[in-house]
Amino acid sequence: MAAIDANVHAKLQFLAVLLLTCSAGLAAQDAYTITGQEQTILYQSDWVRVRRVMHQPGETAPMHDHKQRVSVYLSDATVRLTAPDGTSIQPHYLPGMVKWSEPTRHVLHNIGTTPVEVIEVEFLGPRPPTPQAFTGNPVQQDPKHFKLEFENDRVRVFRYTLGPHETSAMHDHLDRVAVRLKDYHARSTRPDGITKETTAKAGEASFSPSIRHSVENLGDSPYEAISIEFKTPAN
Repeated sequence: MAAIDANVHAKLQFLAVLLLTCSAGLAAQDAYTITGQEQTILYQSDWVRVRRVMHQPGETAPMHDHKQRVSVYLSDATVRLTAPDGTSIQPHYLPGMVKWSEPTRHVLHNIGTTPVEVIEVEFLGPRPPTPQAFTGNPVQQDPKHFKLEFENDRVRVFRYTLGPHETSAMHDHLDRVAVRLKDYHARSTRPDGITKETTAKAGEASFSPSIRHSVENLGDSPYEAISIEFKTPAN
């Protein structure tokens, strides 16, 4: 009997997703406005929005549209993504995974047993062509601690690691969103000697303007973060 009930439940879930898919052309919504998610807006301007999104196990987000975006996953989770034509994929996300996505439309169903938690950096429009203070490449300035994850005409995305009580070389950042993958307690030092001490928890994300600095990890554990840096459009 339990096996039959489970089979019926699975079929009902499939039918629910199918109905949502069939209505895609009529009522696809912006990902920001849909039900079936918990979200917090962390930062927003005229051209970019940063939000923390969570989908609980078994939860379905109806057909919705995404703009260009960078996603940084904070949890181990599996989902089913169903396109308007009914085709689907089942990606498995791992903590610390980062990916670029072009605009897309789909239904999301969390088919796993753990929440999907992700930081999404969505492009609402072009970045203004204002100059940035510092434009050096941190991989060239400090190859020990920076790794390029990917780069395109909108962003360059780095993974940044720093051992306990280790200090980075002086390096540059463009305007950026930093997503902390581990707890953070550090001292930043600018070329003029001005210092700033900062703490943050794993999973936190924040926007910061372009800067040149070195960073000392004041903690007893390794630090890791994703730095999503916004390029200035070509004139």
